[in-house]
Amino acid sequence: MVVPRVRLECMKNANTECQNEVTVSLTITDFEEHPSEITRILEISPSRVWCKGELIDARTSIRYKQNGWKLFSSLSKNQTFREHIDNLLEILIPLSNRFRNLPLICQIELTCCFYIYHEMPEIFLDGLTLKRLSKLDAGIDIDLYYFGPPRFPQLLHRYQEAFMCHHREEDSAMKIPISWSIDQFGRIMGPRLRDGYLTGVWYSEGQRLKLQIQNLANERIEIEFLEIIEMNITQLCNGAIISDVSLWKVNSTPVAWNVPDSAWNILFSERYGLAGAQEKARKLAREHPYFWLAQVECSYGGAMAAICNRVEIFSSRPLDVQACRLD
Repeated sequence: MVVPRVRLECMKNANTECQNEVTVSLTITDFEEHPSEITRILEISPSRVWCKGELIDARTSIRYKQNGWKLFSSLSKNQTFREHIDNLLEILIPLSNRFRNLPLICQIELTCCFYIYHEMPEIFLDGLTLKRLSKLDAGIDIDLYYFGPPRFPQLLHRYQEAFMCHHREEDSAMKIPISWSIDQFGRIMGPRLRDGYLTGVWYSEGQRLKLQIQNLANERIEIEFLEIIEMNITQLCNGAIISDVSLWKVNSTPVAWNVPDSAWNILFSERYGLAGAQEKARKLAREHPYFWLAQVECSYGGAMAAICNRVEIFSSRPLDVQACRLD
């Protein structure tokens, strides 16, 4: 499930006669290619692009730290949040298959900015909208800029009511998304996983494989492999210690059939002979080239491999509201 990242800033010296405004855009960052490559892949003209090292604002010396590509909703700022979301998704959902061709390493977010002068606007994302966003593999980034009367505590309370993340039966902790990437060897970078203890495993046929890991910093990390089409767990035992978690696109996974603990061998262990496993791997590469092949290596306690469409990583901890006053 997509969980929004939300930031709240209280501003001052504003014209309180202004009306609330909202902007919604799709933002793609963290890719090495020139932004024109994103335009070529998606076959749609962006609202704006920028390159790493360019000035963010000519009036300052601050420069972009990464390449970026942005497409705004075509509506005016005084339209409702719901109208902006629908407008943008009507443009993007027909292009969802093209999103699979985006660079392997990039960050896709629905960026929502609210400029609040009066009452808190309605900010709601229903299940259907979240499902449509998942087709784009997009996160949600929400910034609230409050210019109204000095009633910060009440606004914060409204915010908490609106954005309390979902609770699951097996876990009542807050789930905070973690940004992640993969290195040249396919290993997940970002969350601290190495030498963490595997404390929980959940599996739903054809839906998800969820791992819960307690890392050395005593932080609880959850990794969810979603829309599973193949999965295998070998020799899992209590006290398992994570070594690495790696990801490759199915059509570009390293082939090492002579290495017993390679990803393909783990996936088909005790299920197929060598010839059958190789044929199955070729079939999966043809039918699901842009799915992920995930491998979980344990220095002690077994191994896992799975093929899935999406991967989400969370830290489970109480809600940390990012809020500040600008004096």
